[in-house]
Order: sequence, then C-alpha cells, then structure tokens
Amino acid sequence: MKPRTLILMVVAIGCGLAASYMTSRLLAERGAKKEEPTVPVLMVKKRVPGWQPIKQPDQYFEIKQVPVSLGLRKPIGTFEEIRDQRLNKSLNEGAFVLADDLLSKEQVGLDGQLQPGQRAVSVKVTAESLVSGFVLPGSRVDVVWTKRGQEASAKTILQNMLVLAIDAEDTRSSDKKNILGQNVTLAATVEEASRLALAGATGDLRLLLRGHGDNKTATHVSIKLSDLDQPISASTASDLLQPRSEPVALLPPSAAPVVSNPLPQLTEEEKPAEEPPAPPAEVEKPRKKPHIMIIYNGLQKQKVPFVLGEKADQDEEETTPSSSPASEEKTPNKPATPAKKGTGK
Repeated sequence: MKPRTLILMVVAIGCGLAASYMTSRLLAERGAKKEEPTVPVLMVKKRVPGWQPIKQPDQYFEIKQVPVSLGLRKPIGTFEEIRDQRLNKSLNEGAFVLADDLLSKEQVGLDGQLQPGQRAVSVKVTAESLVSGFVLPGSRVDVVWTKRGQEASAKTILQNMLVLAIDAEDTRSSDKKNILGQNVTLAATVEEASRLALAGATGDLRLLLRGHGDNKTATHVSIKLSDLDQPISASTASDLLQPRSEPVALLPPSAAPVVSNPLPQLTEEEKPAEEPPAPPAEVEKPRKKPHIMIIYNGLQKQKVPFVLGEKADQDEEETTPSSSPASEEKTPNKPATPAKKGTGK
C-alpha cells in the first residue's frame, strides 16, 4: 500500500472519531438541558359568538399547555373563569382566550344585569317621588300608585324592585350621594312592566326607598279618602318610632294591630309580691243646711234652728227608752205646730 493512501486512511478515521465524539457530547448537553415551562390556556375548538353568556364552556373550548415563551398576556386557563361570562367579540377556531377578550363591568350594560325573564322599563318621576334623589342605581324600591278624582286612592302595586339606572347613569359614584333625574329604569317581569305602564298612564307613581337587606314582602296597603279621617292605630305608630330589627308592615285602619315584640313573661319567682288592697276611704256625709224657725208667743219672739230630716235621724239613733217626759219638754228645738206659726205671723 502506498504511503499516501495510508495517510489518507488515518486522517479519515481520525475525522470520524472526532465527529462521533462531538455528536455524543451535543446529545448529552441537550438531555441535560431543562424542559421549558408551560401554562394552561383555553383554545377555541368551535366558533364562539360574542356578547352572549357562555353557559357550557366545555362545548367551545379545550385546555392546552402553551410554552411561556409565547408571551400570552393574561391567559384564561380554566372553564370556571369563563363560565357565565361574555366575549366582546367572536373568536374563531384555534384562537387562545385572554382576559382582554371578556366584557368588563362597564361594557356589560343593563342587559347584562337582567335575569332570565326580566325586562328593563322606565317610568317618569319627580324629585318628590324620587325621595329627593336618594334613590340610586342598585337601590331597591316599592312602587305606590296614586289615583286622582272622586274615587282617589293610593295602592302599593309593586315591591322590592331593582333600580337599574337614573336617566343615563347606571352606576353609583362615590362623590354623589343623590341623583335628581326625570326617568328611573327598573328591572321587571313582563307582567310587572305592564302594570307600571298602565299605572303611569292613569295616575302618579311614587317610589319608596327600601333599606339594605330588607327583602321581606309587606302587606299590600290600599288607602281611600274615607280612610284619611280614621286615626292610625296607637300601637302601630309607637312601633314606628322605636328602632326595629325587622321591617314594620303598615296595616289598614280596619285591621287589628299585631304586636311583633311581646313583653317577656315573668316566672312565679320573678313576679313582685302583691300588696294588700288599701282600705276604702270613709266618705264624708254632706252636711245638711240649717233652717231658722221664728215663734211668736204674744209679744215674745223666739228663734229656733232646725235641720230638715234631723228628727228622723235622731229617732233612729235613740235605741233605749230611758228619756223621761220631763226631759222631752225641755228640748228647745222642738218644732211648733203649723197652727201657732200661722197665728204668730
């Protein structure tokens, strides 16, 4: 074999050994390198329409593990984060769902606050019927309908209604304690909206502001002109002046008052000892008016005082016949006979 050929063979074998060494080293470095972290992201598997609540997200999305290196901003990775939410645009198949794709509270609008079966209806109000503007978006109110004319009356037609907006303001502001407007938008069912429309066309509407957490339904009150002359029950009026933990339902005058907070019953040991009854006071008998009798015996004039009925009282008191005839003759106040009185005059 020629020396030149031998040299070429040695060079080729050396190059092969060097290449295999470099390849094995590169593979070892790749195996030792850590895997890149990933995050779960919802990917659209079926076109999703916008502006509609998503009730069953598993029908439109699937969870994929996406490398962090893609730089997705605020990805949505669970079904619960998107359930009952709405998208601000339609998403096609293969798109990733991000937080910016969801509607914010400011973008939802009134239709997003309505429950299934509810409608938004507006009624005209004044500052007086709006509780001086202290009815705000989110408040709960009762609606009173007032009918004018000879058969005037006032009735509570709706209770616990949600206020959606005052004019064009549908959110509360921290720097505003009251809002004076001309229209109030309420959340109502179809029947409730029909009642409001009819009541507004035939009379005046007034809103009664409810307290926070007061969800109880009060007794429907119907007042006529004749009821204004009747006084309100004293127990009902006194209950309204005291702080209460529960709302008080105003009853019509014909209804009997109901005591909601009766006094606690005392046990036999806690009851105070009964005092003996006081003796009856002695009634002083009225004094009888005395009379003067004038007796004329010739030229002599004698005045004898007497009291009508005194002789009968004295006869009852004298129970023993111990008096003698002589003592009876000396009695000076013995009345004279009518004949002598007439002859004297």
